[in-house]
Amino acid sequence: VHRRPRITVPLLSPGLSSLWIGLVTPVDAGVARPLIEGLVAETVVTDPSGMALFEIEPTPLADAMRSALDEA
Repeated sequence: VHRRPRITVPLLSPGLSSLWIGLVTPVDAGVARPLIEGLVAETVVTDPSGMALFEIEPTPLADAMRSALDEA
């Protein structure tokens, strides 16, 4: 399995992030920018009724991150 290199950047604004995505992926920066800008707003789900639509159990953040890194 080929692991992609990781580059640490000390400061990355949403605008710079969208341009970076445009450089390293086939995604257009115009598409990436609204998606990246949406990440700056904290989203907290307080209504659990949507979970009834899916057969997915919530995963603690630390477990989800560990799983994502194991799959990378």
